[in-house]
Amino acid sequence: HDFAAQGNADWWPPDAAPLEALRPLVQLLPADAQPTTSFRAYAFTEVLLRLGDYDRAAQLGAAAHQRHRAQMHALQVARAAAALGDRPVCFGWLRAAASGLPAGALGQVVASTREFDSVRDDPEFAAALAGQPTG
Repeated sequence: HDFAAQGNADWWPPDAAPLEALRPLVQLLPADAQPTTSFRAYAFTEVLLRLGDYDRAAQLGAAAHQRHRAQMHALQVARAAAALGDRPVCFGWLRAAASGLPAGALGQVVASTREFDSVRDDPEFAAALAGQPTG
C-alpha cells in the first residue's frame, strides 16, 4: 500500500487476520513509513500493536498525534508505552487522550485493552484516565 498516496483508498486489515499473515506485509514497508492520513496512521499503528512492535507503534502514533491531534493516536502511544513498561509516558499519553473528552469516556475502551494490564492497578492509571493532572 502506498502510504504517500493522497487518494481515498483507506484500508483496514481484518481483525481476525493471523499475525503470521500481517508480519510479512509490514516487513515490506520501509521502517520510516509515515501514513499520510489520520485513519491510515491509526490502522497501521493498530497492526504494529497487534504484532508487538511497541517501539515502532509508539513512534508512529506520536508522529500521527503531532500531525492530526486526535485522541485515538494518543491512546495508541499510551498502549505502547504501557506494554514497554514506561508508566510515566503511558500516563502522560493517557492524559492527552482524555483531554477534551467527557469524564469516563476512555474507561470502556481501555477496560479490555491488554497492554494496560500491567498498570491497571496503579492509582495513577485511574487519575490519568480521568484527565487529572499528575499527583
